[in-house]
Amino acid sequence: MGNYRDEISQEAKFNACSKEHYASWLGDPSFNVAMTLNFNASFRIKNATDRIQVLFGKVDRELLGSRFNTFKSGRMEGVFFFENVKSNTHVHGLIQVRPDRLEKFITLFPTDGRGLWSDVWRAGTQKTKLAYDPAGWARYITKEQTSSSAPETMVILSSFYAKRG
Repeated sequence: MGNYRDEISQEAKFNACSKEHYASWLGDPSFNVAMTLNFNASFRIKNATDRIQVLFGKVDRELLGSRFNTFKSGRMEGVFFFENVKSNTHVHGLIQVRPDRLEKFITLFPTDGRGLWSDVWRAGTQKTKLAYDPAGWARYITKEQTSSSAPETMVILSSFYAKRG
């Protein structure tokens, strides 16, 4: 008989470490809005990611004006993670909204579940609230992330923006 060691696997150690790194990165107080986007319909992740890009293009247009894409900074920053990829798929995210734009941002996503997201994804509903505890929310939204998670299950808003010299 071999020796039994009461140790967790290397993958489990890596997953725990990754979640802590996510929580410390996303626990930054500048992430001040927590958001959940529900699709309420079947879809492909690529299509959903494209719709998230459209959504935040519309948000930037509302907050910055029609020439939002010429700004080098000031556009929305945030990260989203897909959850329950096999059923009831939705995304949770943390977003940085400048304090002077926060009130207008919140009006784009009213608490009744309809709003700008419903304009982009017809069956979509959303929940938006101020993130008083970004680190706690970060631990919550990354709970399904592991070392074997597909890169497509994470969406970083700044990856959509054209790189300007």
